[in-house]
Order: sequence, then structure tokens, then C-alpha cells
Amino acid sequence: MPTIFYTLLFWIYWLIAASMGAIMFAALIREHDRGVQATVAMLLVPVILRLLLIK
Repeated sequence: MPTIFYTLLFWIYWLIAASMGAIMFAALIREHDRGVQATVAMLLVPVILRLLLIK
């Protein structure tokens, strides 16, 4: 039973991380204000590192 629970948590975690990255990348592309782009870029770096299994 715990194996199924932890597997489910694992996939939920990665689903949240991937969707967060996609949302921030879309905001980075669509936004024209440089201040907002800089903020999104700074927030996007840890998400990309997490998705690449570096951090």
C-alpha cells in the first residue's frame, strides 16, 4: 500500500512542477514588460533545475 501512495505523490509532484514550468514559460514569452520578464525568468530557473534533476 505505501508503494502506491508514494508513487502517486511522486507523479503529482512532477505534474505540478511541469505545469508550473509551462505556465511560467508561457508568461515569459507572452509578457512584453521587461520587469515582469525578469521576475518570471528568476522564478523559472529553479523550476528548470528541478525538472532537469539538478536541484
